[in-house]
Amino acid sequence: MGDLLVRMTPGREWYGRRVDRLPPYEPAVVDAFIRRFALRYVVAAPDYADVLGEVEDLFGNRVVRRRVIGDYVLLELAAP
Repeated sequence: MGDLLVRMTPGREWYGRRVDRLPPYEPAVVDAFIRRFALRYVVAAPDYADVLGEVEDLFGNRVVRRRVIGDYVLLELAAP
């Protein structure tokens, strides 16, 4: 799941490691990530519109609400 963090980093690069596309993750891995970080919201800035589809695919049916606020998108996630 570290790829998600790299993908959301400005420039899509972290200490020389670049991620151009999120790999498929097993549902149990995604759930563990959400639990570990008590993740309930994802905010996508306008610069990350190209990554948003990947993020929505990653979290899938865990996205319980999607709101557009100005140029930003807020995803609310269900608890695993």
